Amino acid sequence: INGLKTNDIAELVDEKTFRWKGRYDMVVNSGGVKINLEETEAMIRDIFDRAGLELPLCLLAAPDPLLTHKLVLMVEQPEPLPDKDLLPRLLGQLPKFHVPKEIVWAPSLSMTSTGKIDRNKNLELYLRIKNHEK
Repeated sequence: INGLKTNDIAELVDEKTFRWKGRYDMVVNSGGVKINLEETEAMIRDIFDRAGLELPLCLLAAPDPLLTHKLVLMVEQPEPLPDKDLLPRLLGQLPKFHVPKEIVWAPSLSMTSTGKIDRNKNLELYLRIKNHEK
């Protein structure tokens, strides 16, 4: 279709097949490395699923003076899970630069009216949580 523009990123497998990787507007710069939030989020979900952890989650790009953006994993859980140390699970299974710098527990994640994660509202919640901790 002529004139069709999309922000989708796809990997061509062959002439008739592609693998959808996410959206261009979901790519962030963290320490000079381009990271697709949706792709990394899918890897984290897979790791959690294999560990039997069904936790709603959202990967955010929070402002960082050194990295430009740092990855923050927001997990929907009223109270932190002390017996489930999530970061070590991710360290050994994610590419080095895709490991979140921080995990934040939230009572609930904000969703759009279409049922998708609302990253902007969740980032606002993260920033409020961080400001409250100061």
